[in-house]
Amino acid sequence: MSPIAFILGAGAHVGLAIANKFKQEEYRVAVGSRKPLQQEGLAPITVDVSNANSVAKAFAEVREKLGSAPNIVIFNGSSRSIASDYALSQPADHRLPLHTAYALTFLTVPGDPYIVKLSAVKASVDITVGLYGSMQRAV
Repeated sequence: MSPIAFILGAGAHVGLAIANKFKQEEYRVAVGSRKPLQQEGLAPITVDVSNANSVAKAFAEVREKLGSAPNIVIFNGSSRSIASDYALSQPADHRLPLHTAYALTFLTVPGDPYIVKLSAVKASVDITVGLYGSMQRAV
């Protein structure tokens, strides 16, 4: 039987490209996101990667739909925060630096270390928790 790839955070760009590459290599492919892609040959899985229970249910659904646990898991989850939206809305030559560590993205503004709201930090941390939960399920 063909191996299984599960792409978490499978959006219409990077996630879909990864899914199609695995499909070309004759993998059975599950694509997971809050609004899963609907494309022939892909198993859509509804998942919120920031929620550990949702991630666990998604892995169970992959087993149910494709017959076994995935052989490969790609974690492509992300979160958009007010800070990243603000930074990206600025002209390229005036953008403030964004710093990323794992799934944590925050904006630095000289003299204003509290520009990022706690809810935006929590969203990034939740994504990291989803990554950790995905790694546990994949092993």
